[in-house]
Amino acid sequence: MAPDAPWASRTHNPHLDPGLTWSDLEWLESLTALPVVVKGILRADDAVRVVDGGIRRGTDVAKALCRGADAVLIGRPYVWGLAV
Repeated sequence: MAPDAPWASRTHNPHLDPGLTWSDLEWLESLTALPVVVKGILRADDAVRVVDGGIRRGTDVAKALCRGADAVLIGRPYVWGLAV
């Protein structure tokens, strides 16, 4: 991919199937006793379905842990911190 290609073209992964459904996730959960973590939720109704907390800053992490979360996943804030 050319370095001057549009951002969306550089970050799109053609190996990911955009047609995945909630039933696919349920099937995956049925294969294991391990917890399945869903990352990258973009719509509010999907966030409600998987109880996504929208962690954006350190105070969000602290609040989630205080409310009883066993773990907190962060994505972009971690990368932004490394970039600085």
